Amino acid sequence: MEPLVFGVVSLLLLLIFTLRKRANNQYPKLPGPPRLPIIGNLHQLPKSRPWVKLAEWTREYGPIYEIQLGRRKMVVLGHPEVAMELLDKRSAIYSSRPRQIMTSELVSRGLRMTFMQYGDLWRRERKLLHQLTAPKPSSTYEPIQDWESSTLIRDLIRNPNGYWGHAQRLPEVRLCKSLSIPERLPQQTKQLPRCEQSTKP
Repeated sequence: MEPLVFGVVSLLLLLIFTLRKRANNQYPKLPGPPRLPIIGNLHQLPKSRPWVKLAEWTREYGPIYEIQLGRRKMVVLGHPEVAMELLDKRSAIYSSRPRQIMTSELVSRGLRMTFMQYGDLWRRERKLLHQLTAPKPSSTYEPIQDWESSTLIRDLIRNPNGYWGHAQRLPEVRLCKSLSIPERLPQQTKQLPRCEQSTKP
């Protein structure tokens, strides 16, 4: 009986802690689907094609709603206009990310903008990204894209079974050429791993 009593008491304490933490939240409560204690909406969101369920909830609860996946709460932006308004026009407020020790700090060494928390480094990387991807500089990449896209089609026709290698080579060579490496790198070249390594953080 003792393990059973201990389990029940632990579950009750966890439930009380969860409810108190939810009551202490300062931000306004957002609409969203009903959730269960502890697991939230995990049982409702399918592993296959979850966006279909998210779109269904958008129609039911509106363009901004909240779901809970285990201990983590997520705010879902269901319309492009809402996402543009919050993430682009108000990016100084909503551009940060939660701390991700494995993905951001260990794997990416804190240098990958996708997982980076908002701060000075994030602002500098965003400024550099805008300089490289604005309409005028982007137009200078078109000859590389056209040439390498044609090369990809030719390689697929010549060797369809090597599609994986062809697909891997394409973005790497485009990046290397954008970094002013002049010669085209064939698929089996020994320079390709060196080029790939040079682009890692």
